[in-house]
Amino acid sequence: MSVGPAATEVVVSFFLARHGSLEQGNCGLVVGVGDIGFIRLDRPFAVGGLSPYREIRFSVPRSDFEARVGNADALAGRRIRASPSTELLAIDMHDVAQSATGMCEAEVGIAVEGRASHPELIGRRSGRGRRGSGFARHAPGLARARTERHSHDGSYGPQAMAAALNVSRSKLYRAFADGEGIAAEIRDARLGRVHRWLTAASNDRTPINVMKHACGFTDAPGFGKAFKGRFGMSPKDARALRRG
Repeated sequence: MSVGPAATEVVVSFFLARHGSLEQGNCGLVVGVGDIGFIRLDRPFAVGGLSPYREIRFSVPRSDFEARVGNADALAGRRIRASPSTELLAIDMHDVAQSATGMCEAEVGIAVEGRASHPELIGRRSGRGRRGSGFARHAPGLARARTERHSHDGSYGPQAMAAALNVSRSKLYRAFADGEGIAAEIRDARLGRVHRWLTAASNDRTPINVMKHACGFTDAPGFGKAFKGRFGMSPKDARALRRG
């Protein structure tokens, strides 16, 4: 059991692979991929599994947790079942975890605090849950997350994404009907990744052609035109602008 300031915190666990178990107080359950579990650090608890599993844990002050999510007493030892929106949140938190080594403590705190305001968690406090959030509400973020995973595959498109998200293609298209469409969303997510790489000092020696292919672009003229249309400059100019 934790003592001191940590004892006032609540741990949010995101389960990424295989199955684990979560137990606190009178609550005990099996958690799987995509589930989100909660434990209080000021009470005895047990988290484990019969085989190796993967999870990400973030601890937040109880006051922040209760302001954004809900009553810590009521949620301790419980879970939110996997859904498309919890998958998005888990991917988002995984990105935070990977970036945390390059952040100061204050930056990590801000990042985690922002994720504590995710609609899937807040919906539990208001009683809306998953149904209140809706697929369309999370579709842009899910599309970006899926595109990031498959950015190297130029053939990855709406059909593959619909299958991965377990929705019909018509439902996926409707979710993006107010914008340029799902194909444009996938394209812009890939372009955004190239832009981030181009403007990172660590990639100064990486050829633009390598970045282009790594993000699923195989047509050089089409890539250059799309990049300029998105950012108002060529990839070469974007890199030169960062260098000054």
